[in-house]
Amino acid sequence: EVEGIINFFYYLDEKADITYATEKLYRQFVSNEIGVKNLSNFLNEVLSCDGLLIYHCTDGKDRTGVATYLLLKILDFDDETIFYDYLLTNENVVEKRKRRRELFLSCGIDNEIILNSSDIIAGVRENWLKAAVDEINNRYQGVDSYIENILGFSKEKREYMQEKYLSYE
Repeated sequence: EVEGIINFFYYLDEKADITYATEKLYRQFVSNEIGVKNLSNFLNEVLSCDGLLIYHCTDGKDRTGVATYLLLKILDFDDETIFYDYLLTNENVVEKRKRRRELFLSCGIDNEIILNSSDIIAGVRENWLKAAVDEINNRYQGVDSYIENILGFSKEKREYMQEKYLSYE
């Protein structure tokens, strides 16, 4: 085992949809020890940054989507706005889906289950981020409680972050 690396097995449901596996993955982002540590570190890094900050993960949509959700909640954005922004990802993955499909086909992989699963995982789905939010609400008594008690991001830090990023000077 390598610290910070988590192995996930994607299990397809009977319709060859990886939604269940991805929902499980998103729930783990907010509940397992490594995920919590990384989210806490991320928020503290954003708070301490004095310049421009660019953040991403491998695809820039899953872990980044969850981290961005929490950041935007700290900045008092509503869920409707956050989910709208998250789902905009799908407008930017059309070419990625096409390239992945072409790559699979060029390697002789023409199984529709694999191709369709690859198409799905290239983008995002509302229920994936909702799975993380539901995990937070059900396990930790809400997003505010999670941010403060689990991620250790105090009310004072939240207020400072709001002042830092929402002030118009």
